[in-house]
Amino acid sequence: MEKFGTERRQEILEAAMTLFSQKGFERTTVDEIASSANVGKGTVYLYFDNKEQIFLAIIEKGLLELQELLTDISHTQDFWQQVYKIVYTNLEYVEKHREFYRLFLKERLNMKLLNHEETHRIIMEKHNMLHRLLTEFLQKGIDQGYLRPGNSHDYCIAVSGILNHFAAIWIMFDSTESLTAKTDTILELILSGIKKCS
Repeated sequence: MEKFGTERRQEILEAAMTLFSQKGFERTTVDEIASSANVGKGTVYLYFDNKEQIFLAIIEKGLLELQELLTDISHTQDFWQQVYKIVYTNLEYVEKHREFYRLFLKERLNMKLLNHEETHRIIMEKHNMLHRLLTEFLQKGIDQGYLRPGNSHDYCIAVSGILNHFAAIWIMFDSTESLTAKTDTILELILSGIKKCS
């Protein structure tokens, strides 16, 4: 039975994501993507104009999924519950989508270095949407007195930096430990820092 277009397209994206993650964007060919997805090269071009478009579709899909998950958290009433869920959800997404996150970490800056300026611009635009979501949430925490007065943009950079570095180390060393198990540790670092309480 002929597969539906959306299913075939998804199989191409999954094959490409694995190859990009393992070999890198530049070293992966459309022929390899087609072979891995068990389709002809012509079939790949029915869905995508070029390799850059495949890469962009993978990144857009992953970041949109994460954005939707984080947006849903805003429906939680308690501010501190939202803080916990933001940290946990980010870590859980990395756990469930290791290949995507490995790819995102490796290639998002390389696109600019490799002269794929437009692809890099679109990726950063999507990434900045997540940054704005978190910044707005932190600003709400400041305005409502949950967080100390400060620059919500700087707070966002600090929170994102901690989350991203924990995720990057977990991926870099192919850790088999639970990343979400670090939620409480990360929360304590974000909210209390490393200074010993007197």
